[in-house]
Amino acid sequence: MSKLADKRDVVGLQEQVARETQASFEEYLSNDPIANPGIDLTVTVLPTGFWPSYQSFDLNLPAEMIRCVEVFKELYQTKTKHRKLT
Repeated sequence: MSKLADKRDVVGLQEQVARETQASFEEYLSNDPIANPGIDLTVTVLPTGFWPSYQSFDLNLPAEMIRCVEVFKELYQTKTKHRKLT
């Protein structure tokens, strides 16, 4: 199998994982109104090898979005204890 085919397989798998993660997040929010920050957030988690190697910078997010990101992190860490979101 070629490297390109391998890469496509990995990308396809990552897309499936992203859909499942998003569905899990949406289900979690619908089942826990207290955790739901009241805004829509779509998350795609990329493995390190797929993330561009640009210099990072600070973001100033609104409080509602910060809350949403924190809720996602809490859920994600219960499902993937060996991974860290950065």
